[in-house]
Amino acid sequence: ANDLWQIDGYETALADGTIAVVIEIFDDHSRLNLACHAAVSENGDDAWVTFCAAANAYGLPCQFLSDNGSAFSGARRGWTSPLEARLRELGVATLCASVHHPQTCGKVERGHQTARRWLRARPAPATLAELQDLCDRYREIYNNRRHQSLAGLTPQQAWTIAPRSGPAGQALPHPLHVTTPHV
Repeated sequence: ANDLWQIDGYETALADGTIAVVIEIFDDHSRLNLACHAAVSENGDDAWVTFCAAANAYGLPCQFLSDNGSAFSGARRGWTSPLEARLRELGVATLCASVHHPQTCGKVERGHQTARRWLRARPAPATLAELQDLCDRYREIYNNRRHQSLAGLTPQQAWTIAPRSGPAGQALPHPLHVTTPHV
């Protein structure tokens, strides 16, 4: 646990047709859904909010894997995203999937499939706050449901019994000082 986290977002519609994004972070070992955040778009600020929620609850990971979304990584574009810079300042190594290779982030992609199916079975939320309430309920259910891939354990059970990797017991330092150079 906490050796590698995966982040990604997916789009979903509110009742009025407005598109929102849900950003999720999963622990690679236990498949625990560490954070599930409703946002207006897949952007760096909401990605950081999602990471902070996960880190405050579960400690810091050794490594952080994302796809090539500009909110998560600028590595394939020749720059560093604010999320990457903040993670590196915390001593968390950042990894970026190869272009057009979603299998690298397969666990979070598979998690999205389950979440989307669950959300579609409910009335569409009218607001972002209602979507967040649904995300919180879903996360609780998902983390405490048995998984075939975990030998019948729930993600929460797999997380609880797993040894921790890296700085897992450390909370985020407060206040966190992150600078953003403007070029």
